[in-house]
Amino acid sequence: ASADTKQFRVEYTCSDHESAEVELDVKEEMKQPVFLYFELDGFYLTHKNVKQSVSYPQMVSDVPVVDGDCKPMMYFGDMVPPYPWDLINPDFAAGSNSTRPANVSDDTPIKPCGSLAYWISTDRFSLKSVDTNVSIPVSENDIVWQKLPYKNTGTGREFPRVEQGQLLWWDVEDEHFKAWIASRSYHHFAQLWGRIEENIPAGKYIVSVSNCRQLWADKAVFLATHSWIGASNLFVANAYLVTGVVLMLWPLVNVVLGKIVEHHRAKRALTAVANAHPQH
Repeated sequence: ASADTKQFRVEYTCSDHESAEVELDVKEEMKQPVFLYFELDGFYLTHKNVKQSVSYPQMVSDVPVVDGDCKPMMYFGDMVPPYPWDLINPDFAAGSNSTRPANVSDDTPIKPCGSLAYWISTDRFSLKSVDTNVSIPVSENDIVWQKLPYKNTGTGREFPRVEQGQLLWWDVEDEHFKAWIASRSYHHFAQLWGRIEENIPAGKYIVSVSNCRQLWADKAVFLATHSWIGASNLFVANAYLVTGVVLMLWPLVNVVLGKIVEHHRAKRALTAVANAHPQH
């Protein structure tokens, strides 16, 4: 079924708060829906010290929760500038000092807490046809397969802000945030960023990237279509292939090892008999 999918990819680079434009070559028409992914390679989001630094009870609660599972990222003083809210602020000049929210001290608890949430990618994407100079609408809704009941504390929609003595620095109900928290469990992963509900003709496209966060990783963006079993994923396909080959060969390996062991036992037995009855 993966042969029925199409995928066209281009790498990009950008530093904190920068923008970038790259040209994506779509070699064949892509039938809707088309999915826009971003990819990180070499960013160890899934290292256990990061993956385990998260509080799911805090994210599903609408009251303040301070959870030791978030160490070492529990309080404002633990956060490392440039802060994510500055990177998505168009008025924040690259290279400027990051901004401390009002009424916040170093020991103010944060939500979401934990390294997994804090190192969220802030990169945003848009797509435009080179041939027609027309922007392609990309929907950022329905990009999370799991229904994650995360809740913000209070009713405000501005971030960052202080609510009930806690710094709410990011919208935990945002679908990009939910997709980030549910990221795959290996260091080379792709995350769904948006959906395109129209056919994409073959041709050249400009991918514009804004609100960059460096993250010290190789980055790429790609368009993909899905088959009935999902998107093409060579990593998973290769993993299944290797596992299947190992499972098929393992009985043969056991037989060969058994024969070798049996041969050595027989040889030792004959040697023992010969030693017990030496020829004169």
